[in-house]
Parts: sequence; structure tokens; C-alpha cells
Amino acid sequence: MARETIKSLKEEIEKLKLQMNTLSEQNSRLIKQTDQEFLNSYVYRELSEKVQFLQNYSKTLENENQRLKDKLEEKTAEIGRLKAYTTTDSSMEPVPLSMINEQITEQNRKHAGRKPVFSAEQKEKIWSLRKAGLPMRAIAEQMECSLGTVHRILSQSK
Repeated sequence: MARETIKSLKEEIEKLKLQMNTLSEQNSRLIKQTDQEFLNSYVYRELSEKVQFLQNYSKTLENENQRLKDKLEEKTAEIGRLKAYTTTDSSMEPVPLSMINEQITEQNRKHAGRKPVFSAEQKEKIWSLRKAGLPMRAIAEQMECSLGTVHRILSQSK
């Protein structure tokens, strides 16, 4: 009786293994079928196109970023060179910027005010015309400036 029970249990195990194999095959077939249906679906195609577009866009942005980094390095190097030296001499010898800055601050400490309209020679000419007896209007017309400018120059020079 024990032999029959063992034999029947072994047969039962074999039947269950066969049933399990058929169910496993059926399960894998259904999984493949659903995967294929999803791959053929409109949503998958749309998402796939969007992913492709975003990958291309990402590559474009990376290229642009690299180009801008290279340009930044070039400009930084150029700024460094310009900060170190600048040429203002007629012999084109490099002069440090600190010296030029000192010269500018010596000329105009507060960096305020307007540039003079007339040079010293032109102011002398205005004075000589006034001493010659010309009225201020005539001087203004001759010097091609306003009457107020002539008046200011004559007032400051007194």
C-alpha cells in the first residue's frame, strides 16, 4: 500500500509539473503578446518619438554649452591679457593698466564734470576778440558757440 501511495504521489507530481510547464508557457506567451501590443500602441510610439526628440535636443544643448564654455575661456584669456598690459605709447610698448589708471585719476580726481568746450588757445582768442571791442554776440557767432558759453569764459577769466 505504501508503494501504491508513493507511486500515485509521483504520478501526481508529474501531472502537476506538466500542468505547471503548460501554464508557464502560456504565461510567457501572454507576456510576449501584451509586450507586442504595447510596442504597437499609439502611446508607445508617441513616447518613443518624444524620447528621441529630447535626446536630440539634449545633444544640441550640450554642444551649445561646450561652445559657450570655449568662448568663455577665450574671452577670459583675452581679458587677462588686456588687464596685464595695454598699449598707449606711440612706440607700442606695453604699459601696465595701473599706471594709466593713476594718470587718469591725477587728471580728474573725482571723475566728475564735463570736458572743456574750448582749449586754452580758443579761450585766448575769445579774450583777444573781446579786447578788440567785438560784442559777445559777434564773438559767439564767430566761434560758433552760444552766447552763454562766451559769457562764462569771459567771466571765469577775470
